[in-house]
Amino acid sequence: MKTMEVAVKAILIFSLLSKENLAHNTEISIEDAVKRNLVSANFISLSGHEGNCIEAQVINKQNNEISLFFEPGRIINSAENNLQDIILTKKMSIKIKGYQKKVVPLYGFCCQLNNSSPTFKSNYLLGKMADSGLVKLANFLNQNNFDLTTQQKAVWCLSDNNSLESVPQTFDSSSNALIGLCAKLKHEAVPNNFFTYLNLPNIMFSNIKYFYKTKVEYQKKSNSKLMIAVFDSLGNPIKVIADNNYSTAKNNSYKLCFSVYNWKKGKYYLRILEGNKKEYESSFEI
Repeated sequence: MKTMEVAVKAILIFSLLSKENLAHNTEISIEDAVKRNLVSANFISLSGHEGNCIEAQVINKQNNEISLFFEPGRIINSAENNLQDIILTKKMSIKIKGYQKKVVPLYGFCCQLNNSSPTFKSNYLLGKMADSGLVKLANFLNQNNFDLTTQQKAVWCLSDNNSLESVPQTFDSSSNALIGLCAKLKHEAVPNNFFTYLNLPNIMFSNIKYFYKTKVEYQKKSNSKLMIAVFDSLGNPIKVIADNNYSTAKNNSYKLCFSVYNWKKGKYYLRILEGNKKEYESSFEI
């Protein structure tokens, strides 16, 4: 009987030591640490819905130092149903000494467009990992540098099914890679047309198209005058970008950006004409 008691005590001691050594020597996720009762964690909003907008307050509940990480794709849930949840898009690693508290800002973005923006010091809870598509996007954002607007629009593209046309495009390799990833995750084709949207006070996303952006790769076929213009569905010219510009036959690349604010809803056609002959056409909708 005594032999049995000694064996049980040895197992318990080994288990506790293993638990402490793992927490001390290995970086573990915040979720695992909370589940194993190694730490407690509370979260509050720093106000706003993007960037360093959430603060984590983590207390080490055991004697040894612990190494933790918050992974991209982790959801931090609002305790209030009307406020937006936040998805983390940057990995944050921290070390906390035994029985100490550490406060750390977390970097993330709204993933509930139709809810209200978090208010200062509103309470948040540790949530689960997002779905696989959002986790892939969060990891991509973690590994690349994009401005806040671009990251937020990319998140909404997946979390709230916003159009791919709403993700800001700068026509460089990193921008192309981001939009390509979003298109792949949404099982959609990469768009040729992009829009910026009107900013309105107290509205998170107006969905009102403001500026149209596109890139046209065009091979000019002859030495002639050239016209670039936008036409409505009835063939009326709405916007003339270039007219009677004489140029030689060559490969051309045009980056176009112009206001479409207050244009009527409908389909429009961007056309390139050499003389009177239409040589290029693409369409977009307002």
